[in-house]
Amino acid sequence: MVKLVILDLMDTIIPDPFHSAIQSTDLSMKELFKVKNQDAYIKFELGEYTEEEYLGNWFISGINASDLGFDIASFKEKLFETPKPFAHVIEFQKKLPERVKLVLGSNYGPWVHHHLQKINIHSWFDKLFVSYQMGIRKPDPAFFQIILEEMKQNPADTVFIDDRQSNLEAAAKLGMQTFDATKEWVKQVYDLIH
Repeated sequence: MVKLVILDLMDTIIPDPFHSAIQSTDLSMKELFKVKNQDAYIKFELGEYTEEEYLGNWFISGINASDLGFDIASFKEKLFETPKPFAHVIEFQKKLPERVKLVLGSNYGPWVHHHLQKINIHSWFDKLFVSYQMGIRKPDPAFFQIILEEMKQNPADTVFIDDRQSNLEAAAKLGMQTFDATKEWVKQVYDLIH
């Protein structure tokens, strides 16, 4: 019997605003990822970098944002234009029985709170599990084990919904029931719960 549902945030509950923020720049996604410092983002998600450190190290060494015509402050503003939750997720949350706990399980930095407040969904969750506070990211199995231990649940009684295959595979290896957020998952999860 399902007792716990873990929902990812980006591209699971809301469309990731990173995609629309990129469209507001002169760079394509491919061009951006050639010059973006991915290590800085991971450190931000792990709570190892403050926002200032993250934004100060946004590009790989030797790349200057102004040379690219890229305004990091404007980009952050676009990121903070939080999209509304997907309609199917809103309906799912409304119909979730009280006996089933709902938690957020997200790889994200402290900006997660801005998004949750802007769309007013803090009350949906029994608890928030966010990588910057945990010091660990999905797909590390320890990320899921922390959630299971704190929520006092067995993997077999837990459902995890995410848009990334590597995260789904890690949760499935622990015995959780997993569903790809990019597909029709709501009916399948309801069928398990009821």
